[in-house]
Amino acid sequence: YYNNKMEEKIHQYIFDNGVYPFKNKKYQFMFYKSNSEDEYINGLLKDIFGSIEVLKHYNWNIVFFQNKVELSIEELFRTISFDFGKVICVHEGFNLNPETSGVEFLKYIKAFLNTKETNELEFSDSASFLYEVSKKEFPDVALFMKKNILNNIIQDEVCMKVIEAFFINNLNISKTASVLYMHRNTLNGKLVSMSKKMGLNIQNFKHASAILLLLNYKS
Repeated sequence: YYNNKMEEKIHQYIFDNGVYPFKNKKYQFMFYKSNSEDEYINGLLKDIFGSIEVLKHYNWNIVFFQNKVELSIEELFRTISFDFGKVICVHEGFNLNPETSGVEFLKYIKAFLNTKETNELEFSDSASFLYEVSKKEFPDVALFMKKNILNNIIQDEVCMKVIEAFFINNLNISKTASVLYMHRNTLNGKLVSMSKKMGLNIQNFKHASAILLLLNYKS
C-alpha cells in the first residue's frame, strides 16, 4: 500500500482492475526513465502542468497529467536531456477514456515494456508504438488505443466526413476544403481541434497513417 492515496487508487486501477481514479475525464499519460533524476524531473513536470500523479513501474515512471498548456512533450524532454547531458527516454501517450478498464491499460504497459523497437528510443509516441503493435499482432492493445484515441471522433459524423475527404485528397487542405465546400481556415480549425482530441496530429504523415490504421482496425 502507498502512503499517497491517489497513487494507491491508480495502482488499484491498473493492477487490480479498479475504478478510473481521476476526477477529470481528460487525463493524459506518458512514460519516462532517467535512472537517477526522477525527483527533479517530477518536480519540474509538476511546476509545468500544475498537478501530476506518478507511479513507478520497474525502471519507468508512469506519469498522469493534464496538458492544458499544450506543450510538446518531445521538445520538453529533449531540453531536459540536454540539461543533464544524457538521454532520458520518454514515451508520449494519449488521453485516457474513463470507460476503459485498468486491465486494458495494463496490457498496453506490458506490450510497451516488451517492445524494444519502441521503448529504447529517446522519444516515441502512440503512432510509432502502433506500428510495432500491428507488426506483433497485439489485438487487445490496438483496440485499447482505438477506444481512447478515436472515441470522440468516430461518433461524430462531421469529423468522419472531414477525415475521409482529407485522406482521399492526400492530406491537402485546399483540395479537401474545396470538396467539402468549406473555407480553408475553417477546415484547418477543425483539423486542429480533432488533432487535440485524438492526441495525434492528422496533418502529420506519420500520425495520419496511425489514425488510418486505427480506423481500419476491426475489433
